[in-house]
Amino acid sequence: MTPSAVYYHFSSKTKIIETLMAGVTDKLASFFELTSGITDLHGWGVQSMRHALEWMRTDPLEAKFYFVRLATTRDGAETLVQFRRDSEKLVESISDSILLLDNSIDPLEAAIMARGLLTLVSETARTTLTGRDAVPRNFRTYHEAASIITLRILGGNPRE
Repeated sequence: MTPSAVYYHFSSKTKIIETLMAGVTDKLASFFELTSGITDLHGWGVQSMRHALEWMRTDPLEAKFYFVRLATTRDGAETLVQFRRDSEKLVESISDSILLLDNSIDPLEAAIMARGLLTLVSETARTTLTGRDAVPRNFRTYHEAASIITLRILGGNPRE
């Protein structure tokens, strides 16, 4: 697609970025959807985090776009409001999955867990995509580190 074709279909750079963000946000939401056969909150969390990490590995440009956009959302109030709406939808979707897996969890706690999982994905991507991905010595891999932190966010004991 030529630059002129892009500008024909989108009224501004902001619209292009919003469209790309919507696609990436949908992809992130799909990593945290409930899949058949998963009934354990902790297993679901670890599997979801592995999907997100695999996405960063296999599609680093798309992951980089999302997390650069996350860090630089200062293009104006309208863009910030849209970004915030997308983020809130993502948190709501993840917290709904948490509540379906464990209805004894308070909705506010589920929302905090969801925000924690998104922050973990964001921080992991930021360090990985900027080349500062030195894993602490007591963790063997980023997958293991992310799994341990995921279990902590979801209230599990990683030593079990």
